[in-house]
Amino acid sequence: MDGCHFHIEILAPSGLSGIEAHLADCAMPLQPYRSGFNDQVILRHGGDIDEFEFAMDPSTTGLLHASGSIFREESQAWRMVESLSRALRLAGFAHRAGMDNAAGNGLFREIDYRWGGT
Repeated sequence: MDGCHFHIEILAPSGLSGIEAHLADCAMPLQPYRSGFNDQVILRHGGDIDEFEFAMDPSTTGLLHASGSIFREESQAWRMVESLSRALRLAGFAHRAGMDNAAGNGLFREIDYRWGGT
């Protein structure tokens, strides 16, 4: 299985502090991590799921970027992206997310939560 690729942009000038309480219901195995670079709370892979890759770096701007791959069926992968979006929404972070697949056959889904005007 080639997997689905996702990317997420999050408006978070001070990092993701406050998301911790909302990660329990997230289908992505993520954990908050305080960056040694600038003390921002960011997310990192925190589980034993081999079918999942995730990367997020701290930012010197108000915009955080995350990306990765989910090596599951497209519908399952999308539910995982939606669950992270839900956690971000509940924590009050404006964000947008997109997902496509490695085959490049036109699958593309996106979420836009309070993103306008950026």
